[in-house]
Amino acid sequence: TGVPALEQRLFLGSLELIRLRQLLSRTSPVEVMLVRRTKEQLSWLEVLSTSGKKYQNAPPDVQRDKEVIQSVLNQDWRLLKHVPAELQGEIEIVEIALESGAPATRVVPNDMRRCKNLAKLAVKYDGSALKHFDPEVMDKELVMAAVERYPSAFDFIPEVFHQDRDVLFSAVQQEGTCLEYASAKLRGDKELVLAAVRQEGMALEYATEDLKAHRPVVLEAVTMDGCALQFASDELRSCPR
Repeated sequence: TGVPALEQRLFLGSLELIRLRQLLSRTSPVEVMLVRRTKEQLSWLEVLSTSGKKYQNAPPDVQRDKEVIQSVLNQDWRLLKHVPAELQGEIEIVEIALESGAPATRVVPNDMRRCKNLAKLAVKYDGSALKHFDPEVMDKELVMAAVERYPSAFDFIPEVFHQDRDVLFSAVQQEGTCLEYASAKLRGDKELVLAAVRQEGMALEYATEDLKAHRPVVLEAVTMDGCALQFASDELRSCPR
């Protein structure tokens, strides 16, 4: 185009494009409009690239520049409060805020709580963020990602995942006491219980009575934490060796 990249702004209708996938998602040819930044806009872009807190003092046309918004939010997501209200709810802006460390509860509007892509992005940075999304987006892949980062996600994920061996394995490897959330059947799964007590000996409390009487399981638990012996069967407690 002959226009330096820094001076370019691309629009699809009234939508400013800042991410390539906004175009790649289109299945038919589109007409994109190139708008050239003014010298004043370029000057502000340079200033705000390192001094995001000055954003609120920028002219309205600069505040609406999405490349400026991206630069500012990358410095401090809390500056989102100064972004024009009509832009705060755009999915690209929400994505940028999440990538910059914003809690989902602070930046994801209610009407986006069913957006699986946003849920995946939020969970990537904070497993507990999943609780702010609609249960209908909570598929196995998303739940696995959540419990890997936040094992206590069992407090809010659908009950069906309490019966999913893969999900429980992922959780107990991070926090053994998550065995508490397992279904009765899985609490009797020897491999799962072993994984749990190897991470946290006290997880033996949540194993079935049969496994509490199973010497190899109890030995693993007690090796990790001697206090776990209190949860062993009476027979093993009276004769632990």
